[in-house]
Amino acid sequence: MNGNEESAQVQKLRKLLDALPAPSVNVDLGRVYAETGRRRSLQVRRWRRAVVACAALAATVLLAMVLKLHLRFDANGVTLAWADPPTSKTEPVPPVNERVLVQNVAPPVTLEDMQLVKDLVRALAGRVDTLDARQRRAAMVLETRLAVLAADVERSHAADRETANTWRTRLEKGERR
Repeated sequence: MNGNEESAQVQKLRKLLDALPAPSVNVDLGRVYAETGRRRSLQVRRWRRAVVACAALAATVLLAMVLKLHLRFDANGVTLAWADPPTSKTEPVPPVNERVLVQNVAPPVTLEDMQLVKDLVRALAGRVDTLDARQRRAAMVLETRLAVLAADVERSHAADRETANTWRTRLEKGERR
């Protein structure tokens, strides 16, 4: 198809589209302006709240600095004081010079314990094999479903292309429903 034929087809398509009636559009400007005003007032209200919250936080921090508040968290709880914390006048406890002998003794392992461990390992290995086989079967089912789905999608796309071609041909011929 050369440029002239393509241009002629575009012109023909334009004429066909111009022949169609334009849809009617109804816009309620009052409602649009009211909605815009409502959204704007909500936005201003949010900003006002944020400014008040920031001012309250700044005032709290300033008050804490002026009053020299001390906030302490420890194992006994939370302590809030507005003066210098008292220094503890307790004397440190001297370390005790006792020696503690610790022996690391492993418990004895019996033949029964070893057999139990072997049985557990075998049971776990069998469980892993069973789970692996289930996983493979599930993957095969999913692959089959995916192939069926892909075929359905391809059929759907082909039908859509066929419908589009039919409508294009009808428009070119000037047919209407």
